[in-house]
Amino acid sequence: MKLIYIFIISILLFVTHNLHAQSDIERIQKHLTAITKTEGFRNFEDTVTLNKVADYIFTEFSQYADTTYYQTYTVDNINYKNVICRFGTKQQKALVVIGAHYDVCGEQEGADDNASGVTAILELTRLFSRSN
Repeated sequence: MKLIYIFIISILLFVTHNLHAQSDIERIQKHLTAITKTEGFRNFEDTVTLNKVADYIFTEFSQYADTTYYQTYTVDNINYKNVICRFGTKQQKALVVIGAHYDVCGEQEGADDNASGVTAILELTRLFSRSN
């Protein structure tokens, strides 16, 4: 767990330093609140809440990325989705993949694990968009 946090912080520091941009604390708090303070729990049994959070992520990605889309999959006749964004359309660029899960295990907010990871990715998306 600590290794994940160190990785996320390192990426944010690297991007911030190299793009001459600063993370927006209010925006980060807004993301964490939107992801964690849901009516239901973001677990596999509550697809309504999962889809609301996926739609939030999609909307945020769409503000900054060139392409945003859902990757859907089905488990036990229930549809789930990943949210994916891309910068640029040139295949010659090096591909960097950064991911985080937005669901939780059980009935909890999941702020320490996945919500912080998704929030970091949303902020990275904003910072990356400034470099294009």
